[in-house]
Amino acid sequence: MTFFALLLGYPLAYWISTLPVRRANLVMVLVLIPFWTSVLVRVAAWIVLLQSEGLINKALIGSGLIGSPLALLFNRVGVYISLTHILLPVHDPAAV
Repeated sequence: MTFFALLLGYPLAYWISTLPVRRANLVMVLVLIPFWTSVLVRVAAWIVLLQSEGLINKALIGSGLIGSPLALLFNRVGVYISLTHILLPVHDPAAV
């Protein structure tokens, strides 16, 4: 995997470094768009899960653990939950 990342990444980085600033910025935006899209989709999914009528609150109420919905969205709890998921490094056992 590292080999393929170097094989693709190094020539792209070198090419971007030789471009004029305006074009280099455009290419960097085009390279980063898939990453940003992934993060936006995950954030939208967490909003669906953490809202008052979301799956987490419905599951907790349905199981009888709580009587009314918890405030899990737009506060520190929601930020910690979603950022932990988004920033959690992916561990590949084959890479060890």
